Amino acid sequence: MRDGIVFIDTVSGTNINPDPSQQNPADFACLDIHGNPFVSGNFTGWIVVNGSIGIMGDMKINGLVYSVNDLTYDGTGTGEIRGLAISQNVRDTTQSAISDDSGTTGNSRIKFNCDNLKPPPGAPIGFTLVPGTYRELSD
Repeated sequence: MRDGIVFIDTVSGTNINPDPSQQNPADFACLDIHGNPFVSGNFTGWIVVNGSIGIMGDMKINGLVYSVNDLTYDGTGTGEIRGLAISQNVRDTTQSAISDDSGTTGNSRIKFNCDNLKPPPGAPIGFTLVPGTYRELSD
């Protein structure tokens, strides 16, 4: 996975209904990150999942981790999230968990850092037109 903005949508591409009786859990996205799959060694950017996220292993994430449903974080070694981790829990309100593998000292560290929440380098700010993807009225 490269640095930047990573957005994983539902299977159908439709938003998750806030009413649990109207939800289809089979449609929720599910992202599992194991070990350290990042091209640059540490990830810098935003990870947004329209469903659940499971993070396991020795990795550093600098930025935002946002899950519309569950977030499970089981870090090892020197892994940490520096920025912000959010779990909205739209369906499973008791399932999000931050755990450690060594008792009270733990390895699942989340350190709030405002500077790491800025858009990743090269990410457009606001609305940007891409040439060739729109038509002028005169066309």
